[in-house]
Amino acid sequence: MEVRKLIIVVSIKLLPDANADQRVDSVTKRLVRRVVETVFTAIDELAIEAVLRLEEKPAEDSTVSRALRGITGTTL
Repeated sequence: MEVRKLIIVVSIKLLPDANADQRVDSVTKRLVRRVVETVFTAIDELAIEAVLRLEEKPAEDSTVSRALRGITGTTL
């Protein structure tokens, strides 16, 4: 019997919170991101929730692992 491996990758991105106070640099006219609060999109939150459910109750003979890159100060 052939064994097949399924790999699921969930890619998420933190975005500036549209409801938070925002500051724009007067010289560059760009958003000052180090001051702005960041949030996940609703779709990202659903994807994260789905992965956490898989991790809590993995199917028989399956392995679930997670890796975080580039998101400092965030725990999932």
